[in-house]
Amino acid sequence: YSVIESTPKNQLKSKILEEGTDIVDRVEARWAMLALRVEEVLFKRLTYLYLKNGQAFIVRGIARQQNFEGYRDSFDRVIKSIESDLRK
Repeated sequence: YSVIESTPKNQLKSKILEEGTDIVDRVEARWAMLALRVEEVLFKRLTYLYLKNGQAFIVRGIARQQNFEGYRDSFDRVIKSIESDLRK
């Protein structure tokens, strides 16, 4: 699975700024920070992707490029606070 494969086709001209792994919902998650342009507006998007109990989860935080760092701590805090109650 891939963070990039979860990107809509109209945003495929995005640029990967950073990528890595982290723990979300008690499992390993892959993440990527993308820069993208939508109708001439620049955005940064943080996307986490993880698999748990056979289900895929995609969590995104997005803001205009010039505002993103002001939201980054909130995005990280919310994403890392996720706890699902999935049962097989």
